[in-house]
Amino acid sequence: MGFETPEVLFGLAGAAIPLVIHFLLRRRARVVPLDSVMALVLSEGVAAVRLRWAQRALLAVRMLLVALTVVAFARPFVVRPAEPGLAAEHPISLGLVLDDSLSMRVAWGGTTSWERARDRAVKILEEVPPESEVFVALAGRPASIHPSGGPGWDGRSAARFVSRLGASQRSTDLAEAVRLAAEAVRASPHRDRRIVVVSDFAGPASPGPFENLAGVEGVPVVVAPPGPVRNATVVAATAAPAPDVSPGHVRVQVSIRNNGPEPVDPLVTVRVGLHSAARKVPCAPGATCDQEFLLLADPGVRSGEVRLSPDDLHDDNLRFFALEARDRNAILLVNGAPRRRRDLDEPFFLESALRLRAGDHPGFSVQTVVPDQLSALHLSTAAVVGLLNVPRLAAGPLEALGKFVETGGGLLITAGENAEGEAWAASFGGLLPGPTRDVVDLGEGVPIRWVDPDHPLCPGPGPHTGTLLTARVRQVVVLEPGWPAGTRTLAALASGLPLLVERPVGRGVVLVWLSSADRDWTDLPLRPGAAPFFRALFAHLSSASGSQSRASLAVGESRFVEVSGFPLTVVPPAGREVRFDRSGEFRSTDTPGVYRVEAVEGGETRVRDVFVVNVDPSEGTFGSPDTSPVARERRAREPGGAGPPSPGSEHPVRKVPLATYLVGILLGLFLVESWIRAEA
Repeated sequence: MGFETPEVLFGLAGAAIPLVIHFLLRRRARVVPLDSVMALVLSEGVAAVRLRWAQRALLAVRMLLVALTVVAFARPFVVRPAEPGLAAEHPISLGLVLDDSLSMRVAWGGTTSWERARDRAVKILEEVPPESEVFVALAGRPASIHPSGGPGWDGRSAARFVSRLGASQRSTDLAEAVRLAAEAVRASPHRDRRIVVVSDFAGPASPGPFENLAGVEGVPVVVAPPGPVRNATVVAATAAPAPDVSPGHVRVQVSIRNNGPEPVDPLVTVRVGLHSAARKVPCAPGATCDQEFLLLADPGVRSGEVRLSPDDLHDDNLRFFALEARDRNAILLVNGAPRRRRDLDEPFFLESALRLRAGDHPGFSVQTVVPDQLSALHLSTAAVVGLLNVPRLAAGPLEALGKFVETGGGLLITAGENAEGEAWAASFGGLLPGPTRDVVDLGEGVPIRWVDPDHPLCPGPGPHTGTLLTARVRQVVVLEPGWPAGTRTLAALASGLPLLVERPVGRGVVLVWLSSADRDWTDLPLRPGAAPFFRALFAHLSSASGSQSRASLAVGESRFVEVSGFPLTVVPPAGREVRFDRSGEFRSTDTPGVYRVEAVEGGETRVRDVFVVNVDPSEGTFGSPDTSPVARERRAREPGGAGPPSPGSEHPVRKVPLATYLVGILLGLFLVESWIRAEA
């Protein structure tokens, strides 16, 4: 207990005034004679005892009234624990950063981190002094500030806003939320500016939240689980056709991570349409474990899901995946000039390079056919097609190849002795950037010059870069100017003639190598850097093709919807459908699940595309409170560390004034004094 004006307590000596007055009046009191009966009554029995005690009680009450009046003017208070950051009696500018990300949905102690954080936040806001300004920043990516413009809320309005919130399934952007809160409180007219961050500070990359807060006091409120969390997460799930099994089978690759301290063997269930498979996958603490599932996919099924058995965080136990139309490692080579000797054949050097296992890459799956064998069935199982010195294609395969590229396939076209000027270019139905002229003979050869150094195919520093750049080209097809928009030259000859040209076609990419893929027109296949270069060519085509439409997004990310012709409608797993009459960004991705892109064509609704939205698997990584970024920051700033103690390292307190209670007691004593006088 303390006093705001303790010097007033000297007035407690005035409590003796009623006692002094009592003795003075008693000495000066007149002597009143009584008859013998009255004297007998007052000197004996209950009445005499009652009168004496009434006089004593009346004296004590009056002394207490004087003492409590003096104490009330001294403004007493008691000290009580306060929520961090709010030990203030004057108006402040408060930025409350509330972590509403996925990790806050973890269950422990019969509740969740989010429920605890929300309760703490409401208590903090209810104790904000009057006339303060409050801004609430939510850390779920993308971070947001409320209110977004103008002055802030009062404490009660902010408390009502927070009490209606729920935890999202987004990832955490705590640094951005703190930055937004700092900007808001700096614009406030109040001199006392504070930021309180209520979070579990989960995740290995969670930053120290109070960096660069000049002039703003920052206080952490940690609501992390006190002990280890039992949690396994589906990190990734991909599905691709398995043509080696059957045209209807898909191969699903699943990766799970054990974020807990104990070994786990969760039951992993994979479902594709009406077909499912399940098995237990043992996984050591902190390890990432992979498992492959082979399932049959019915026609028309475009997506699937992976589910784990329940643990402390249920939301990251489910992951959706879209069925890829093609195996990204499947390569189809079309040999336009078959020969008896394999080392003289067009695909020889490409096959040798592509089938090579390099690092973590398992090597490409290569299939070789001749032009007469090419069909839509071959194209349906390939990610990239290479037309190697192909003179022409029939109408059916050419049409199928055009659709293959437009829908996201990659195509490599190489020249050779079958490149017969204008007729050769015309035979590919506009897949080439432009018409071609006759072949130019360059004698002993001309070295290669890379035109676009920023392109992924440009050879960087390495042991084979020099030998690759010294390769010489002896013959090349001349490509006429007037290329479509987006076409660019990646490599040229020293004489200036284009050699490697890239052209986007629909969602696909076409690369044109205007020389041969064998030793006939260039010595490139004999160079040490040829194999990495060929692999890079096909890897680029595999990754760049279809990149305009990502099949998997994280919660909160947007997706570009391209409208060409018919309007499109995005159908989410829950919520309102969004119609697009022209191309734009779809941003309503707060719910994990499968999203369909539909179009009405000829009075019939058709599914044009499918994409999935998943939670960020890094949100399932929890550390102990001792290893959190806040704990590390506190240890660094404690005595013996790198700086002053961190705000909030001492237990904050608040003063509770007692003057109101004393006034109530005084009123009660006046009533008691009146009653005693009436009874006496």
